[in-house]
Amino acid sequence: MGCRADRECGQDLLAAYDLAARCCTEFDEIASGFDVIVTPSAPGEAPSGVGADSPVMNQIWTLLHAPCVNLPAMRSPAGMPLGLTLTGPRFSDRRLLARAILLDQAFVAAAEA
Repeated sequence: MGCRADRECGQDLLAAYDLAARCCTEFDEIASGFDVIVTPSAPGEAPSGVGADSPVMNQIWTLLHAPCVNLPAMRSPAGMPLGLTLTGPRFSDRRLLARAILLDQAFVAAAEA
């Protein structure tokens, strides 16, 4: 029974890895048509104190092997950072960093205005 269960678990794991690989190529195709993909970094504002909140909004980028940059884009009414995640297809790191610099400069200028 243990061997059968291990084999079944192994087949499920293999199927999950295969699905993740297909998702990587699908996302690359979708994202290649955009300068960056912008999503929230977290479900809400940053928690007060030291530490991070839930990684739920960024786990997908790890699975897809997609480069991402998190920017503190704005502030909540309580003054806590609200972050945006910029991402793109695999191996677009340099392009993504260049776009992140431009967006960060725009956010800083808007905050100072």
